[in-house]
Amino acid sequence: MRLGGEIKVKGVDITSGELTINYETTGKIQRVITGNEIFLSADRDFSQVPESVAVIPFVSTVAPVCWALDAQLTIPELDSDYLEALRKIKPVIAEMNPSQSWRGQLTVSSIETNKPPVSGDPLALFSGGVDSLATYARHQDENPSLVPIHGSDISIENESAWQELKQGLEKFAAKEENSQLIPIKTDIRECIDHNLLASYLGVSSKWWWIQVQHGLLLTSLPAPLAYLEGSPRLYIASSHWFPRPWASHPEIDNKVRYAGIQAVHDGYELTRQDKMGVIADYLRSVRHQPTIRSCYESNSGDNCSNCEKCCRTILGLELEGIDPNNHGYSVDSTTFEYMQDSLVSGEWHLKDTDVRFWKDLQSHCERGQSLPHSKAEEFVEWFVDVDEPLFENAKGDHKPPFADRVIPYLKYLPYPLYKNGLALFRLIS
Repeated sequence: MRLGGEIKVKGVDITSGELTINYETTGKIQRVITGNEIFLSADRDFSQVPESVAVIPFVSTVAPVCWALDAQLTIPELDSDYLEALRKIKPVIAEMNPSQSWRGQLTVSSIETNKPPVSGDPLALFSGGVDSLATYARHQDENPSLVPIHGSDISIENESAWQELKQGLEKFAAKEENSQLIPIKTDIRECIDHNLLASYLGVSSKWWWIQVQHGLLLTSLPAPLAYLEGSPRLYIASSHWFPRPWASHPEIDNKVRYAGIQAVHDGYELTRQDKMGVIADYLRSVRHQPTIRSCYESNSGDNCSNCEKCCRTILGLELEGIDPNNHGYSVDSTTFEYMQDSLVSGEWHLKDTDVRFWKDLQSHCERGQSLPHSKAEEFVEWFVDVDEPLFENAKGDHKPPFADRVIPYLKYLPYPLYKNGLALFRLIS
């Protein structure tokens, strides 16, 4: 889709604990890129971060938008390693997503070579979920600093859920003597109107984040922090172990590099249940009982213990001999009956990826297994015989959400009408 226009980075305002990246948009791209500034904050003094590193979080967010909409991104200065990384990543994203043109360009006035002022420990992106906890367990001897991001899967507006999660992560870090927690807060996702972007690209509302954005953004967002800490590496946990187009992928994440700091896509060789095994070994080796966070259905920051993702995490822990009740889940006599009924009825509307996760769990099930809950043992006796027709039935009927039915028409609205209507909708919702 050719939209055209230009995004121009105007400069960076740096205070002790916050970066503000200022920008302006001209032409039609301003329909998709909103506002004129984004911020990133952490409990660190950012005043020593060079501008060519400080702009990386914003560049990671808008560069792919410019590529997809045939627009121009103009940057006064940028780290040389990161510019080279973008040159390598663009064709990978284009190959994974051939339905878009990817013809937009970057112009950098000054290419800077940077080196962190100190030498420190690695960083690891950390949400407390299965993937990030497995990565921590695999690399705990490196004493990685743990970096959760407020503004990623928990929106910047949901302060209560963030505080709930943060408190749990602080307790975890306090028990791990050699690791520190360094939360980052940012509104960077808010600068894109994802619905209007989806309309121009002819995709669903979540497509951009899932297929294009989140790997490059999450590995790039901590660049100023990694520079200050002198981190040699930044770990991002893998989500999948099977080939598929996906925004966080070894072919993308492992190409991210800035100021000599290398991003590492960790655990791609492990299935989700393999990671459960890593976590189980770790849990048996420590004296505390950390909460594992897997839920995206709960708005409170804890686990609902009813959604599809919570249920397969519960089963995964059971199969490794770990009682989920000790790690943030609520399991009772009805849990596994509910799990069976949900699979049979198609209530969860499993996607193909979800089916892979459940088949991975099935491959680790054996008759006669001794598990923490007797009802889990009964479920396994049934689950080992589940065949392909039932997995197909478990997908249920996939009815697109209302937003995805409206999105194709948004690009046809006069922009002032769209903008005013959106403001009214936000006001009353």
